[in-house]
Amino acid sequence: MAKAKALEAEYDRLNFRDDQFDMSDAFLSIAVALSAVAALVDSFLLLYIAWGSGAFGLFVGMAGFLGLSVRPEWLASLLGT
Repeated sequence: MAKAKALEAEYDRLNFRDDQFDMSDAFLSIAVALSAVAALVDSFLLLYIAWGSGAFGLFVGMAGFLGLSVRPEWLASLLGT
């Protein structure tokens, strides 16, 4: 039982990191899609929102690689992770 609890703690630690990469992937995908739409409709506002989304996606992804605990809980609950 002690071994199972230790493995569960390791699973939770790795799942936290996986959630960071999932958020990063989601925000980078949003950035690419918004950039395409911004180019089609010639809108700088959408382009700035795409840049913000991409910057946040890069930030969360780099935090995952660097082992930082950056994970907005309200956003994680919204995304269902």
